[in-house]
Amino acid sequence: MMSKYVSTWEDAIDLSWQPETKSKGVVAYWRESGNLVFALMDYCLYLLDVELIKYGTARNEIFHIKRFMEYLGSEKLTFATVTDKELAEFRDSELKDVRGKSNSTLSENAHKRTVNSRLRRVYHFLSWLQEIALDQVGLIGPENANVMSSLNVKQRSERRQRGRNKDYYPLVFRHVGEGSKHRTSYCATDEDLEFLQAHFATSMTGGPARRNILLLDIGYLTGLRRGSVNSLRCAQFAREAIDAAADTFEVVPDEQKLGYEKTYEFPIRLAERIRDYIEGPRAEMLSARKWKDEDTDDRIFLSFRSGRPLADATLSEIFGDAFALLDPKLRAAYHALRHNFGNTRIDQEVDSRLELGLDTSVTSIAAAVSVSMGQSNPASLEPYVSQQMSKFRGKKVTAADRVAELERENLELKRELAALKQSANKA
Repeated sequence: MMSKYVSTWEDAIDLSWQPETKSKGVVAYWRESGNLVFALMDYCLYLLDVELIKYGTARNEIFHIKRFMEYLGSEKLTFATVTDKELAEFRDSELKDVRGKSNSTLSENAHKRTVNSRLRRVYHFLSWLQEIALDQVGLIGPENANVMSSLNVKQRSERRQRGRNKDYYPLVFRHVGEGSKHRTSYCATDEDLEFLQAHFATSMTGGPARRNILLLDIGYLTGLRRGSVNSLRCAQFAREAIDAAADTFEVVPDEQKLGYEKTYEFPIRLAERIRDYIEGPRAEMLSARKWKDEDTDDRIFLSFRSGRPLADATLSEIFGDAFALLDPKLRAAYHALRHNFGNTRIDQEVDSRLELGLDTSVTSIAAAVSVSMGQSNPASLEPYVSQQMSKFRGKKVTAADRVAELERENLELKRELAALKQSANKA
């Protein structure tokens, strides 16, 4: 192996990220000795300069490889000695760690999908290490290799490898709900929400993790658009006002589409969590770094690097990068959470109307759901309502359906009466 990648291995790596300039990248070093970790630094530059991956995505990728290298160090292993056996042990160790760190309500499959995402990044890294950096036969390959995989650099450069072929990633967990996703107007599934929550909980620590999980929950529990969520202010979530509220807490976001001033409902528990975040991680960050609260414009969500209000584009990047870990081809960001909220409300509205015997036409459902979504034109929701209601075919009852059924019953009664009259006349 090339000498700069063969250093004394330890069990902890520190990262220092450079500003997003032409020299952007990461400085990585072993915590105890202070020796540079060139493999991580060079791989980061490769991702940014050759694969042209976004800065935020590159940070996520490097975090996964950092975890892998720290595991190797703790087990007294190196790149030269890692095999499928050690890679499977790393996978199982990460699964145990994810179970311990993430929300206990997450499913086992959600935990495994998180680990799969990390393991795929390791396969990509080992492929680069052999074919780009080391050119050493036997590290990873389809046969006669320490780590078995048919992944190669050419395939990696084609959109970070399409699909989840077992030949590319033999050791990932199978049958854990990683099916294909449609690409237009993407709606985050419940499984996606579990994955995103686990990803934020395990790929970052402290304030940033709690901020991103809170942003996630606001998105799918309220249906607010990105700009509206990002414009929320601390003063809008006063403790006294929340305590005085009943089932929901009403807020008028500063930033709304077309300058509207519509009121949105927040579940009480969510409003309380927002206040806890304001008084906890947000306040602690400002105090620890001696940043002034007056520089925040009273905004709730701030950058943990500058203390300034989080930019809308940054929020999109955070969630776009996270969705990309589910599937590199998936073009989804924060708005996918709004679609999840909309579909949930559509389901609830249909179920309620079926139970009460009310109209379940697409037009009526769209009109009802548009209110909770702050949508001024209900007609714009009709395509989504129509698509979502396909699952109710077979039990869906519209006003037109009921009229037709009554007409059929009436016709049948008339036939029966006519038959009875005819029979009576013959008698």
